Amino acid sequence: MQSDKEALDYRGFNINAAVMLDLAEEITGKRELPRFSRNIIYDEDAACYLRPLHEMLMKGTGDLGKEETLLFLIAMLIQNYGQPFERCIPECRQEIEKACEFIEQHYKSHIYLEKLLVQGTGPLDAAIQTGFFDQSHFTNYFRSFIGLAPGIYRDIFCERDDKKDGGKNGT
Repeated sequence: MQSDKEALDYRGFNINAAVMLDLAEEITGKRELPRFSRNIIYDEDAACYLRPLHEMLMKGTGDLGKEETLLFLIAMLIQNYGQPFERCIPECRQEIEKACEFIEQHYKSHIYLEKLLVQGTGPLDAAIQTGFFDQSHFTNYFRSFIGLAPGIYRDIFCERDDKKDGGKNGT
């Protein structure tokens, strides 16, 4: 909510990675993309650079002024809102780390997902083992992806396996 009755002013830029790498290197001396603590900021100093830069871009004027203003804006944003790359990486859960390790070890071979349900695992256990918050989230996702509820899917494959071995393993 704004305190005065003026219209909201939202402006944003999509700067391609190559340009951002050049700017970051000029500002910080490191050729790495900056990371920011917030995606949306409310900063009048930043707006003082952003408004004229946006107008120059929209009018197609002031090439030298655009570069200089963009450089000042990015420098101010990095200084006030930037953070080291290491702090931006969320901690991975153990399951994600295991999956990444498996992919790194087997990236040359065909990687596929053995469905736990085909092996007779119940939907609740399958949900927990695959990292879903609860069985409901797993069921909704599974149904939208496969078109069947996980329990029905499991039963189809368990019935097929029972018929293959003459019902020996199902009893």
